[in-house]
Amino acid sequence: MTMGASFKSFWKNYFNFTGTATRAEYWWMVLLGGILAILWVIATVIMAVFAGLSPANEKMNIWHWLTTLSGGLILWLVVSTLVFWLF
Repeated sequence: MTMGASFKSFWKNYFNFTGTATRAEYWWMVLLGGILAILWVIATVIMAVFAGLSPANEKMNIWHWLTTLSGGLILWLVVSTLVFWLF
């Protein structure tokens, strides 16, 4: 089973709780989820570095860090936390 066929089968049977997924369907979706998680973390790190939140800045403490966040980055971090906490 290809990744595309696995993806289609996953969403077609998402609410079908009477059976089980095949081994190929399961592992293709795990691989896709892992790739998406890695891309999400990379995007978050890039946004944080461009916002000036580089870990190389040794003088930055948690309060300074929280007060320098932009609204967009705060929203991104909240969504990231919810996505990784729920899934």
